[in-house]
Amino acid sequence: ECPGDQGCLLEVGQDSVHLNIKESFSFPISVIDDNKCQTMDEDSWCQMLRKKSAKAPACIEVLRNSQGNDLAIDGDVPFEKVIAAGYNHPREIIAVIRPQNATTCSTSLLDKRYIVKDDDLEMAMEIYHLPGSKDHPRAKLIYKKLKKPSSCNSINGLYIFQLSEETSMFTKSGVYSFIFSV
Repeated sequence: ECPGDQGCLLEVGQDSVHLNIKESFSFPISVIDDNKCQTMDEDSWCQMLRKKSAKAPACIEVLRNSQGNDLAIDGDVPFEKVIAAGYNHPREIIAVIRPQNATTCSTSLLDKRYIVKDDDLEMAMEIYHLPGSKDHPRAKLIYKKLKKPSSCNSINGLYIFQLSEETSMFTKSGVYSFIFSV
């Protein structure tokens, strides 16, 4: 692979068309066309595109303790709740990437069909702290990790963020914001 600016360029002029291969490799037609290519009508092509897009990544979901029991998650992340002092945060947070065809009413949120498995996708988790006072109007980044997908109990595509080493993370009052991105 090469960067886009070094790849092939089709130059269309008034009188001619030129293919500038730049840094790309050229292969003989016998290597490229070994009778594996086939023509497709528009309906077949659209159907294939629909299948591909249904499996494309669509959203990130943080697994709650109710789903995490199957994965032995210790603790739970409180969603939109007030936390009292001394809150004992979970040792790990597990997130998954859902494909376009995932539905919220699927029988199991750990159903392997509704978890994107792509070893090239890295997920980032950032935790920001907003003290909630007028003296500190901006949120401060207190934690950031990048993770590759892993597996647990034969379920692939899990992004497991370990928080157990961060014992002093949630010691200050204020609002904590978790941001996940790919």
